[in-house]
Amino acid sequence: MKTIEIKGVTFELQNKEIVLPIVEWDPYRTIWDCYNRPSDTKVSIYESWLRYATEVDAYGFTVSSYSCNFFSLEFKFTHEGIRYHAHITHAHNYLYKIA
Repeated sequence: MKTIEIKGVTFELQNKEIVLPIVEWDPYRTIWDCYNRPSDTKVSIYESWLRYATEVDAYGFTVSSYSCNFFSLEFKFTHEGIRYHAHITHAHNYLYKIA
């Protein structure tokens, strides 16, 4: 698996490029939209990734999926002229090039 480090975070660079829809239909969700009382750990993780997304000038930051134990995040950003889509899970930091 090829990895890439951007601003101190290591991502697993995926082999396939993705094509994003012209209009994104899902509204952006925060951690508080998903959980009535998120744990301090969940809030800390969410806020840490939100700070990172701000550092890389990301857009589209949202909770993409969640369960009682885990949640996933997604956001998009440009690094060195290449547009990326990040998918963050509890176990992996995936990065896809946007076609």
